Formats: sequence, structure tokens, C-alpha cells
Amino acid sequence: MSAIEEAKQEGSHEVSAAIKKAGNMTVDNLKNAERDLHILFRKYGLTIPVQLSTLKCGLFHLHYISLQSWFAFLLGDYSHLLLGGFNIDDPLSGLLLESFWRKYRDANGDHWVYTEHADNLRKCVPYYLHLDEGTSLRKSSVLVFNMQAAWGTQTKTDFERLWSAGTGRSDADMEKYMLEGQCHNQRGSSLMSRFLYTLIPKRWYTKKNEFVYDKVLGHIAAESQRLASEGVRGMFPICLGVKGDAPALAKAGHYTRSFLNLVFFFVYLGLSDISIFRFIGYQYFVYCCPFECQSNNIKYII
Repeated sequence: MSAIEEAKQEGSHEVSAAIKKAGNMTVDNLKNAERDLHILFRKYGLTIPVQLSTLKCGLFHLHYISLQSWFAFLLGDYSHLLLGGFNIDDPLSGLLLESFWRKYRDANGDHWVYTEHADNLRKCVPYYLHLDEGTSLRKSSVLVFNMQAAWGTQTKTDFERLWSAGTGRSDADMEKYMLEGQCHNQRGSSLMSRFLYTLIPKRWYTKKNEFVYDKVLGHIAAESQRLASEGVRGMFPICLGVKGDAPALAKAGHYTRSFLNLVFFFVYLGLSDISIFRFIGYQYFVYCCPFECQSNNIKYII
């Protein structure tokens, strides 16, 4: 239960007034709404002690929460969010990590972790980076970068259920229960499994500012490599890959061929032949185009 909820139950008029004020911030004073909301959060202990950093990208100063800060904070106080519900001082967290990396070797035996940390797999914490291009004010695009744990906290519960129901108690049995109990982090609030790195408004990473996207990707890649080699709090965070939606990944990879290259088709009544129209500088062709085509001579690339 949050500090505000507890105070609200106790009948605090001050907190009730503060909550009401928070709801009216964008109405009464839009210019200072963000400042006032931060003050309110700090007052009632709703902030977390992670350091905010700044990355200079041309004329822009981009604020971000470094992976170093996130892992130092989470491994110190909330390690169960990174380790499937197990605390870092629980011996079973070591079994979770070791069993995962042993199985991961079957599909990715040439991964860097097996040469750099072959004897410390119980200290290697896997995670993913996630890119998501969504919409913000007035339906303008915004790009969100976050770090995502590999497991959901339900992993511990599922392991305990399997252990209780099973009869085997050997090391092999324990590893089997652990592997079967590992689950992804789709349950519960995303605030408990997605940890914000930064977000960028559309005008900061498009057209003449396209370089900002690449600079942020390069910065987070360098930080990931440094953490994997040097570690934090005695553990080594290992990035398994980058996930995300199609628009964000296509931009990140500078793809020239993707479903985002589909042209818009307009059907005009009364036209029986193939016609060409010009609209906002692009050529649109009215014909049947198989978008699933993967040949070298692909039709929807203009």
C-alpha cells in the first residue's frame, strides 16, 4: 500500500487536499504541473533513489536513468524483481541463474558470457532492452527505451509449487523444477518489470535529428558492455538482446525493407486502368501489391 493510500485511510485532510490538487494540476497551472507533481511525490515518499543523468545530443540535453543506477538500486533493495521473485541472498537465486545459463548454452553456445564468466554464471543476471514507439500529446510519436528483466516474479511461486508436488530432491530434480518454473514477466504491473531508461519526443529523433536515435543506442550499448565486464554489486548484468515494436526496431536497424514501407492504396470509383497519383511528394500506385513478398524485386519499396 502506498504512503498516500495509508494516509488517505487515516483520514488526513492534508493528503486528501494534495491528491485533489494533483488531479487539477494540468487544469490550474499546466506550466508548473510537472514540478508540482514531483514535489508531491517526494513529500510522500513515492520516489526511488536512482540518479538522473544527462546525455548531450547536439542542441538537446537528454535525461536518462543509467543501467548502472537501475541495477545498483534493484540488486540492493529489490533483487527479486530481477531474479524471478528470489532475493539475491537466497541460494535458489544461484540455481535459477546457473540452470538458465546451462540451458541457454544449447541455443547460444558461442555467447560471450561463456568465455568471460564461465566460472561465475551464478552471478550473471540476464536482461533485455526494449524499444517502443508510442503516441503522446496530440498523437505525436514518442520513443521509449527501457530495461526489462528476463523473468516474472511468478517464477518463484511456480518453482515452489513444482517442488512441493514432486518427490525428487536430487540436484537434477531441483534444476528440473527450476527450469519448468521459469516464466516471462507478462503478469502484474509493467512498473515492476520495465524500468525506464529514457524517452524521446518525435521531433528529437526524426529528420535532421535522426542522429539522436543512433547516439542513444550507441550510449546504451556501451553501458551494457561495461556492466557485463565490470559488474555492479558483485553481479554481472548480461544483455540478451533488444526487443520492441516494428517501428522502433526498423529505425534502430536502419532497415530499408519492412512492413513500414507499405504504400497507401487509394481506390477511386470510375477508374478502370492503373493510374499514378502524386501526394505529399510520394508516388502512389493503384494496383494489387502482395505485401508478404520477400523477393529482391519487391513492389512496395519506392
